[in-house]
Formats: sequence, structure tokens, C-alpha cells
Amino acid sequence: TFEAWEIWNELADYVNSEIAFAQTSSISPINVTYEYVPCTGMDNLRESLTSLRKRFEIYMEWQQRMSQASSYSVDLQDGRNVITCDITHDGYLDSITVDYAAIEEDHQAFLTIDARDNFGLFLWEDFLALPHQGWGKYYIIKQQGLVYLMRYCPIENSQGTMYGYYKVFWLNQKGEEQILEERTINSETAKDYEKEAAEFQEAINSYLGTRSELLASTWDGELTLRKKPANW
Repeated sequence: TFEAWEIWNELADYVNSEIAFAQTSSISPINVTYEYVPCTGMDNLRESLTSLRKRFEIYMEWQQRMSQASSYSVDLQDGRNVITCDITHDGYLDSITVDYAAIEEDHQAFLTIDARDNFGLFLWEDFLALPHQGWGKYYIIKQQGLVYLMRYCPIENSQGTMYGYYKVFWLNQKGEEQILEERTINSETAKDYEKEAAEFQEAINSYLGTRSELLASTWDGELTLRKKPANW
């Protein structure tokens, strides 16, 4: 009937509009190879139905993959913590490992943080240490449904100069850092240090809210690690 065709066309329009939106995704655009065949009557109803079903199946698979973009879990092991999350923003779960075994045995050693993709291939690494030159903090944070890493050095007095730094980033599939935000505060170069320091701390506070988890810290020469599963 005419009413049935109207309902079918409305459904098809909705599915196709969702797919069109998904094709513009900044995370991982959907790739739909099946073209929709509009239904013009009983003679091509099956063909139209099949084309829409195939497109919808691809869309649902993409939706499931995108739901992983904000997921985050932690496996606490002896000597290392393994975080599972989508740090490459491609809809597939990667792993970030905080390896602290060496630094617990030798305080001059490094704590290693490395990232691997969903195939287990190496992407990126960084280091923290207990001696002053290796101080730092690493957080994992969530912004607008996506997971990021943040390296943070709180403002401190270093030989008479107030200095602080943070960098929020994710990794592309080549392991290159993609910077969301990066800021340095230095009392020697700041035009208005008090104002810039307040803005610096305000930005930090916006990140270190309920959507952040400390991964590791060597700040003040003390090793601090997360000892519980994630709460978000």
C-alpha cells in the first residue's frame, strides 16, 4: 500500500542519513561499499531490502567499533599495569603498558610507558625516572568520548625559575603524537606570570576531574602507581 511505501522510505531515509553522518566521522569514517537501491514497487522490493540490510549491517558493526573509542580497562600485574583503550582513535582497542619493575629494583632506572596497536605492534614509548630530571606524571583522560594521554609537570621552582608543562595527546596509527593541547609556563619568559600561571592551573583542573586516572608518577622522587581498576 501507499502507506507501507511511505514507512519504508522513511526508514530507508533514516538509515541512510545515519550512514552519511558516519562517513564524516573524525575518528574512523565508515566505509560503505553497497549503494542503496530505492524501492519503487513490488518489482524491486527484494533488491531494495537487500541493499538497505547490507548497509545497515555495516553501520551496526561500525557503531560497535566506535563504542570502544571511550572504553578503558586496567589489568594490574606484577611489575606492570596494562591499560586497554583506543589511544589511536580508530575504533580498535590498543594497549598501554606501564612497566615499573626495573625502577622498583633500582631507583636510578627508568619507568617505561609504551603503546601498542590492536595487533600488538609497537607504536610509541616514553620514560619517567626518580632523579629530578626524570620527574613527571602520566594520566589517561577522557574528552568528548575519546581517550587521551597527558604528560604533566606541575609548576615548581627550578633554580629560581617557576616552570610547568603539560601535553594532552593521542597517537595516530604510525605512533606519532597528535597534540590536543600543549602548554608551558615559565616565569622568566611570561609577560604576566600570575595570570598565565592561573590559566595553566585552570586548564589542568579541567582535565584532572572525574574523567582522569593517574597512570604513573615519579614527582618529588616518589613512585606512585594506580593500584585499582578504572572507575569510568
